[in-house]
Amino acid sequence: MLLLLMAFRLYLTGNRDILALNAPHDEFWYVDTAFNHIWRGSYSEMKLIHLPTYAVWLMGVDLLGIPARLAIDLAWLVACGYLAYALRRLTQVTWTAVALFIFLTFHPYIIRIFDRALAETLLTVLSTAVLAAGMELWNRRQEGPSAARRCAMVVYGVGFGTAYHTRSEGAVLLVPLGLLALWSLVDRWNWWLQASRHSLLIPLLGLPLLATVLLGLGFSAANYAKWGIWASQELDAPGYKSAMTALNSIDTGPTPKQITVTQEMLGLGFQASPTLRELQPAMTGATGQQWVAIASPYVSVKGEIANGWFYWALRDVAARSGWHASAALAERKYAAVAAELQQAFADGRLKKRFVLSSFIDPDIKKWAPDLPASLRRILLLIIRPAAENLETPTENASPAQFSQYVAVTGRRGPALAATVGGWVVAPAGSQVGLDAEGGAILWQKLMAPRSDVPGAYGFLVSAQGLKVPTALHLQTSDGTDLSVMLSSLQAGRVTELTPTGSYAGLRVGVDRLEVTELRQRGERFLKRIGEWYVGWHYLLFATSVIGSAIWLVRRNQSAESMVFILLVAAILARVGLFAILDASSWSGSQPRYMLPIFPLAGVAGFLGLIGLSRLLARMLRR
Repeated sequence: MLLLLMAFRLYLTGNRDILALNAPHDEFWYVDTAFNHIWRGSYSEMKLIHLPTYAVWLMGVDLLGIPARLAIDLAWLVACGYLAYALRRLTQVTWTAVALFIFLTFHPYIIRIFDRALAETLLTVLSTAVLAAGMELWNRRQEGPSAARRCAMVVYGVGFGTAYHTRSEGAVLLVPLGLLALWSLVDRWNWWLQASRHSLLIPLLGLPLLATVLLGLGFSAANYAKWGIWASQELDAPGYKSAMTALNSIDTGPTPKQITVTQEMLGLGFQASPTLRELQPAMTGATGQQWVAIASPYVSVKGEIANGWFYWALRDVAARSGWHASAALAERKYAAVAAELQQAFADGRLKKRFVLSSFIDPDIKKWAPDLPASLRRILLLIIRPAAENLETPTENASPAQFSQYVAVTGRRGPALAATVGGWVVAPAGSQVGLDAEGGAILWQKLMAPRSDVPGAYGFLVSAQGLKVPTALHLQTSDGTDLSVMLSSLQAGRVTELTPTGSYAGLRVGVDRLEVTELRQRGERFLKRIGEWYVGWHYLLFATSVIGSAIWLVRRNQSAESMVFILLVAAILARVGLFAILDASSWSGSQPRYMLPIFPLAGVAGFLGLIGLSRLLARMLRR
């Protein structure tokens, strides 16, 4: 049955492609990094801004010749199948395993976000596989060595380490792992004895930590060998992080919402740090003002740069000032800034405030009142995943970027195109064209006169790109522009261009009209099931709450209750982190950030449903 469901799911989404977006700090960064085989190409301030894990995935599936959109679907279906299998073995309830598989594989949020080249898509697959493998290790704890157990160990350990290094917030994965470690101490007779260490302690706690450390060391060593900087990504480099922390630590009193480093703080930093002063011309000049303009819709005080944009602005002005000629030079510069500001704090030239993290606004009193609203917005993304929260972005990649998307992601759908041919009655010297991307018009000179239509000239014009042309344009020899919508044209018919005025009588006859648009098989299906999924989420949320209440009241210490508690901890850790970021820095209430939670929430909901059904069955037997 699961194979038939997989086949149907692939039929619905098999012709979807990765969207080609001009997002240099997000999707296009991963595509460009994979295009350059991770560590090839020249260095710039953009080279190491993210962990390369997802780019490695893109490069890997490209080498195998599998389109990236199809590859993530295949990996997702395998992970969901593995999770359904593990849940069935854990609970001995078949119908919930099948229902979970259907719930996850056909989820409209997951299908739509998988259209984007985002690291969260791979993280979602990895989270699902790690959860399944962890449950299987528990299910097989009393077995001897077997292929299934060894497979679960590899998936669990390597999957956890890879998930940790897929995005910068990987540390939230340590929360459920830490809770599992505490659980092992409570139940130490089953975990820490010599006989059980190899069946529980080492596979469930030791392997993921070992894989995480080794992968982090591998990325850092590769970056050091190539770029001379020991860090898995530049935003985690000690010098850069210490510089950001020092800037955030400058105390000038309360700061406006969403702004951590104000212009006043920067001015004091320029005075105290000769190295930071090197950035002042670029920060106060065109580059800095560009970032002020970019961040202006998100700040309440004009002239400031919002927290979520400041670290990009700092790196941009540093690059314009020559710091990023190499990664090693940039790291030395940032470290010098941190040392000089710390000396200013020690000398009393600058007042210092406590900073917990370089990415979280230290003025807690400012954003703490907004935290409940942020929590509510993020939880609603999970409890009520409404369609209006998920808008598919319009493709806007440049032609050069589009070529890289095609090369890396194996895009199968062609660029959108239109071709119009026929004749037009117009003055000699006129030209016709189709509207292209960015408002440009692709002009084509008229062809030879048509012998079958007096005063008419032939034409054939085409346009291709990420936007379907909408209008046919005519420009006369004196510069007058006229147009007609393509939707009003029809092959074999004549259409008036303008009924009155100095050019009355101009008309176009269409012999050929071809408009190529991408058609997604699953769009109609997704629209229909979107509302159903809102109901599913309400049901699973309710059963999660009821199930947790049942386990608390009955003090159930079963494996199912342990898994449920670990899932809740993992969900709350991620929700809490992004709620803090949403309240203090930038919009964390986005569906993409919550996507890795969906499989965890689905399993928690179905475990709660199992607990409720068992309680009702016992009550009926009485």
